[in-house]
Amino acid sequence: MKKITLIALAVILLTGTILVSCGPGAEGNELPGDEKWAFVADTSWYSDGPVAFDINTPEELAGLAKLVNNGNNFQGKTLTQIAVLDLAGKLWTPIGTESNSFKGTFIGKNITGLTITGSVNYQGLFGIIVDGEVEGVKLTDISISGGVYVGGVVGYNGAGAMVKNCSVTGSVTGIGGIGGVVGINFGEVTGCSAKDVSVEGGGGVGGVVGTNQGKVSASYSTGSVKGKDNIVGGIVGNNHSAVFTLSGCYSTCAVTGSASLVGGIVGSINSGNVTNCVALNTSISGASPGRVAGSPGTLANNYGRSDMPGTWNLNDTDMVDGADVDADDYNDQAWWKTAFPNGPGFDFGISGAWAWGDNDLPKLKWE
Repeated sequence: MKKITLIALAVILLTGTILVSCGPGAEGNELPGDEKWAFVADTSWYSDGPVAFDINTPEELAGLAKLVNNGNNFQGKTLTQIAVLDLAGKLWTPIGTESNSFKGTFIGKNITGLTITGSVNYQGLFGIIVDGEVEGVKLTDISISGGVYVGGVVGYNGAGAMVKNCSVTGSVTGIGGIGGVVGINFGEVTGCSAKDVSVEGGGGVGGVVGTNQGKVSASYSTGSVKGKDNIVGGIVGNNHSAVFTLSGCYSTCAVTGSASLVGGIVGSINSGNVTNCVALNTSISGASPGRVAGSPGTLANNYGRSDMPGTWNLNDTDMVDGADVDADDYNDQAWWKTAFPNGPGFDFGISGAWAWGDNDLPKLKWE
């Protein structure tokens, strides 16, 4: 995991923050055993040989964390969550560490009450996944705090990994690389929503993904995103790679940064491209924020709410403020179909990711 170590060093350079703890295995707040899922982990459901397993209880889910963190990466195996799970606010140990990442496929459903405290890095339901997939996880009423690379579903989404059709409500806080769904992404994040979230960190803070070096598409965020420093965005906080793509996303989040590189969709582009996105944020504040992007870059076919508070002079589809769109338009499905015909972007067709929501805005078809 040399890449992870190098990235952690980059965070020090970007934020001036020294990383004190180094992985999900480090100690967090000391709590009695009956308040930690790790102490009641059930691994009796697992045996060598089968390639498919069902997860029925919180104890069995904690058992998955125990097995993965002790060296079983589940590569080539599928785990399916059968029952709705209530984690009841007990302290959670993320699935996957720096030395033992998750490489299987996890098909989830509703999970409530996920709680993580402390300042440890790589925090989320899953700590680190590489060449694996997590889909269908619907987290509600979560409360997560950590160090760097903290997300509701996954802290570190590595190369070859995918987070698909997941949703999060609740709060996620940390130092840097903080996202409502994923902390840092090297793989793909698609079809995800961060709804009524409170996402807060130092820098590299995004409503869906904190730091992106991969692909983010067909996702949206509502709630609030706040950076104590710079590099803050409604969907993605920071981009660090030429292969970065961000497309077909929208945000209504209130976005706040204490310095520069603050945008309704993305804080800092650096390289890569941002296309077919719509900034419908209730507010954006920072030093010279952009309605769509907090810095110039490769932008195409992006829009911003015309009545958004602020001064937006660079208002064209390929500029940082995006082209103006009025409420009468963005509250009408016909406008989305016209502005983004037949995808990519907002495809409402049979094979598309989007449907029309009851709040007069797009929703994900699986929701």
